[in-house]
Amino acid sequence: MDLNRKVTVKARNKAVSEILDEVFARTGISYVMEGKNIVLTKESNIAREEVKQQNTITVKGVVTDMQGEAIIGANILQQGTTNGTITDIDGNFTLEVPTDAQLAVSYIGYKKVIIPVNGKTNFTIKMEDDALKLETVVVTAMGIKKKEASLTYSTQQLNGDELNKVKDANMINSLAGKSAGVQITKSSSGLGGSAKVSIRGARSAFASGNNQPLYVIDGVPMLNITTESTATVMGGENDGVNHDSGDGISNLNPDDIESMSILKGASAAALYGSQAANGVILITTRSGKQGKTKVDYNGYLSWESVGKTFDLVSNYADYMELINEGFSNSNLPTKYSDDAIKLWRANEGKDALKYPNTSLMDELFKTSLSNNHSVSISGGSDKVKFYTSFGFLHSPGVMDNSGYKKTQARVNLDIDVTSWLKVGTNINGYVSFTEQGTNKMEDVFTYAAATSPGMVFRAPDGRLGSVNNDQDDAQNAANNPIYRLYNTAGDIQERYVKSRFYGTLTPFKGFTLTGSFNYMHRNKTDDSQPVFLEQWNFLNDVVASTGIGKTHIMNSDYKWNDYLMDVTAVSYTHLRAHETRHDL
Repeated sequence: MDLNRKVTVKARNKAVSEILDEVFARTGISYVMEGKNIVLTKESNIAREEVKQQNTITVKGVVTDMQGEAIIGANILQQGTTNGTITDIDGNFTLEVPTDAQLAVSYIGYKKVIIPVNGKTNFTIKMEDDALKLETVVVTAMGIKKKEASLTYSTQQLNGDELNKVKDANMINSLAGKSAGVQITKSSSGLGGSAKVSIRGARSAFASGNNQPLYVIDGVPMLNITTESTATVMGGENDGVNHDSGDGISNLNPDDIESMSILKGASAAALYGSQAANGVILITTRSGKQGKTKVDYNGYLSWESVGKTFDLVSNYADYMELINEGFSNSNLPTKYSDDAIKLWRANEGKDALKYPNTSLMDELFKTSLSNNHSVSISGGSDKVKFYTSFGFLHSPGVMDNSGYKKTQARVNLDIDVTSWLKVGTNINGYVSFTEQGTNKMEDVFTYAAATSPGMVFRAPDGRLGSVNNDQDDAQNAANNPIYRLYNTAGDIQERYVKSRFYGTLTPFKGFTLTGSFNYMHRNKTDDSQPVFLEQWNFLNDVVASTGIGKTHIMNSDYKWNDYLMDVTAVSYTHLRAHETRHDL
């Protein structure tokens, strides 16, 4: 008892007991009046505990996700105490708590739920996915989610938002720098072309070897298709340049990706066999959620340019002197006369059409404006959920006649027919157009390396240039890189469709059987025709090369069709999941 405590009470015509109630309120001290004596006592902790126990009730309930699936092992805790329990295999729990307690329900990957008891004894609790915490759970083979810490092999999961921070026509290029041990190398086939991906280094030193990982999209393995181009040690024959047949992933719209898991260990590829010897990249696309229909738009505009260029000799008089010096050092007659060098020196900065000092990098590369637009519509009820998207990409390229356009669409549909049967489909496709200059890039750089700064690549009126100095090699007339870009007309068209139809049976709790039929069709058409362009000697204002030749039309048509049927059985116990897969 605090004997130094001072209390001031103002009272008139009140009973002594009322005044004592005010004095000892909230102090834990009780009193008893015995005649003229007042006996003070400290309230017993045991007495308070007895009162508390009289207010305790037993609460029961079930914890599920938003789709009604039981959550096993969810934590149920009396808020502010250590009194708690976890849910069983059916999501049920039982706990004794005070009538005025609050229940804190939590589970990894779900938002925490706080529920006041208020004397109720039965609860049905639904937990909502927490996208911010899903990074601690990874999608493994067969689409099963497991805690990252429980895995015996190296893996990493990225969500779709991380991949969308940097946009690229091939979304796999956005993975660069985001996962340790993963190396991304763009091919020379231009925008939208395949990329070479290696996980923890190359495993095959042979040109015919394949160092690419296996891509699995929504449970469907995307086999790498052999190309008709020159093989490379980094990617093997499966990574093309001239006739790029794809890398199994360049067809995806990055806005459609929910998550990506990179499985790096050998044991991670056990269910996919030798095709996954180089690692596995698992991709899960977005699906509809129960609730109101949702419309999302994602778009961007970007300026594209070459980040770094070579500092080449662009002064033609200096160029001629350096060439002469090289010939002299080789004990050969010099190539350019002193009069020609003096003529160019005297006319520097006067008539750029007659006496050019052309900068190869400035003339060959340009800055262009790219744009990408994506619209998605998603939603559903407790039985039917849908996700559909439409995308458009246009990039003019950083060189003339090297643009790329792509229009793509996706439909994901999930239907709960009964409590034990679920069916659905995933369909996506695109149509793309690539300008013929993309196929000439290697050709352009080969000839550009042999050109001279004494050539006008293209005049302001659109005419293409040849050499202005007759002392240049006649072959230099063909070394105009702009001429190389435009001497072929036509385009490269590609049409792609991938579909998956599946059904999942749940005959009893903890066991699922999924069967699916998958079909992929890809058609690539290359239409080209030579264009005969005039080239001018602007110093003498005459045609140096006439636009005459024998024409022809070439049509190359490549088609691939893949069929895949698979059956996956998954059984869950309280501790782990067992998977079995059979592909046909």
